[in-house]
Amino acid sequence: MPGRCLWHYETNYVFHLFFFLNFLENEDSLVAKKLIFYMLYISFLIMFIEFSIRFLWGTIKKNEIEIYKEAMQTAISFQYSDFGVVTPLPNKEIVLFKEEFTDRFKTKRIIDNHDAGFFDNGLDFKREFRAIAIGDSFTRGVGSLDNLKNGWVSRLENEIDWLDLVNFGNSGTGLPQQRVFYDAISKYIEHDGVIVNFYSGNDYVDNAENFDWNLDLNYITDLKQRSGTFVNIQKALLDSGKNFQLTCNFKSRILCIFAGILIKIDPSTDEYFSDKSHWLEVYDSLRENSKSHEKEIPEYISRIATSGRQNCQEYSESLDLPFKWWICSYLSSEQNANHLATHSAKLVNEFYFNLKKKKIKVLFIYHPTMFEIYANENQFRKELSFYRSAKNKLFNQLDKEIKVLDLTNEMYRNRSRGRLYWFKDDHYSPFGYEVASLAISEFLMKNWR
Repeated sequence: MPGRCLWHYETNYVFHLFFFLNFLENEDSLVAKKLIFYMLYISFLIMFIEFSIRFLWGTIKKNEIEIYKEAMQTAISFQYSDFGVVTPLPNKEIVLFKEEFTDRFKTKRIIDNHDAGFFDNGLDFKREFRAIAIGDSFTRGVGSLDNLKNGWVSRLENEIDWLDLVNFGNSGTGLPQQRVFYDAISKYIEHDGVIVNFYSGNDYVDNAENFDWNLDLNYITDLKQRSGTFVNIQKALLDSGKNFQLTCNFKSRILCIFAGILIKIDPSTDEYFSDKSHWLEVYDSLRENSKSHEKEIPEYISRIATSGRQNCQEYSESLDLPFKWWICSYLSSEQNANHLATHSAKLVNEFYFNLKKKKIKVLFIYHPTMFEIYANENQFRKELSFYRSAKNKLFNQLDKEIKVLDLTNEMYRNRSRGRLYWFKDDHYSPFGYEVASLAISEFLMKNWR
């Protein structure tokens, strides 16, 4: 790899320098002596700069390096379990670093004789009603700092003494992926209800996502080899781009900084410095060619979602917003929003009918974006209308027997009591999770008791 070539040249620099100086010493001339002086001066200057940068790097970047090491440990703590889907290993600490917060998730084996971890505190067989919560990071508890203490799933168990709630959060990006995970594992957990969680910030498009980690590496039949490929891709994704300078293995820190600057300017140059570019190519190919859910996702829905992800406009504090937010093109027209809402409703209904046959109760929870809670009505009337139009279309097309809890009003009512979301991240804060859990608890006491 080119990175190794640079390293080779670097390690031989001193040898070539002294060879050149020895040649000059044999030249009896003033020019030769001056050249020797300047070469030595430049060499010592480079060495001084190198050692100074190394010292400062080890001091200033110490925290970032430690964070990277923990993140790398997290990346290798996932596997294809014997359920055939991606799960964390049991008894691990999964660390998620964000600019504003750090989450630490403890994983636990909750099903005997299966080497799979869950973001859950375990099954409680003394409680009379058990439900499974499926969803994305809002269900897992991202932003709560400690999901077993502050996440709404664990809070709910503390508030309702007859409910045992199993956390299937982050089991897939959208409902198609989450159903694959649910179908593979739920048969090992006797349960009476399912809570389907929908986050309006990305689930409209995530429900139109074909790519699925649970399926797209199934061409590798050996689970150990499949897990190895998955881990290599995760490590490559972690090492690329902004983390390159932390992972750089050149002996010269100057070269590492120079290469890191080039990568920031042009991310495609990463392939010239990293030996993990192969795995990034594998990942890109998987995403581009995935057809895991093509039967469930019409092509025009997939096109709307893909286009929407690529065309987003940032709104920030420059517009007097108390947060940073992006509006993507899939919600920039009522027609697109309604198409995606109709598709999501269809997926939820199909899942509901399947569960109804098994006499399993279903609750659908709508988690609103911070934009819907904090955006000024007069300033963003048009953008808010697209969210409301999509939500109305979604709710109207859900089967009338599905219990629906919309958290928008409860979040809006509490927005002046404390920070419900993080500023630069769209997840609930610990206070936001508290508000959500109280609202869900009250609803379940009335509807599932």
